[in-house]
Amino acid sequence: MIITIARECGCSGDLVGTELSAEYHIPVYDRKSICEMAGQHGSYAKYPDFYEEKQADSFLTAMAEDEQEELIRKIPEYALKTVLGEQSCIIIGRCGNYAYRNSQDMISVFLSGEKELRIRKMMQVHGFSQKKAELVLEETDSRRREYHKYYTGQEWGYAGNYHLCLEESRLGTDGVLTVLKQYISLLGKSGKLKI
Repeated sequence: MIITIARECGCSGDLVGTELSAEYHIPVYDRKSICEMAGQHGSYAKYPDFYEEKQADSFLTAMAEDEQEELIRKIPEYALKTVLGEQSCIIIGRCGNYAYRNSQDMISVFLSGEKELRIRKMMQVHGFSQKKAELVLEETDSRRREYHKYYTGQEWGYAGNYHLCLEESRLGTDGVLTVLKQYISLLGKSGKLKI
């Protein structure tokens, strides 16, 4: 089972991933761990911007619209599968839903939330001022949106690109986990997912 978690800033994607990892006894991979593994594997140097989730520069974006587009669309699958393979795991970000879109045992989730609630959460969790929380949220969401579009050609957060879209600010982390566990259980019972 591969679970991919895409998320708006301030939606506790890392916490959800950690809790699912403990529940299903499978590893969770975030930016830091994926970058470390890519470095050990020797593939980091080939795709540092992809692994670091960096915003594509405008020159590269223009190139992607030309003959390079097909090659760029292959990077997420190659970069992640080279490092993680097809093992059961949880992947935070990194276009995981796109990279593993053809895997039968993949569940993709997008976590969103009301902007004001996400700002308040960032102020509480990180001790940010309101102004800093707003700035970090805007910059992070913008970077993720452009990154996802560049590497996949898809709209980040568009429901049709994920199996589940959940509003974390309403459900809370516990509610998100309850819904995900029930979804996984139903798919497992129906034979549509190997748990």
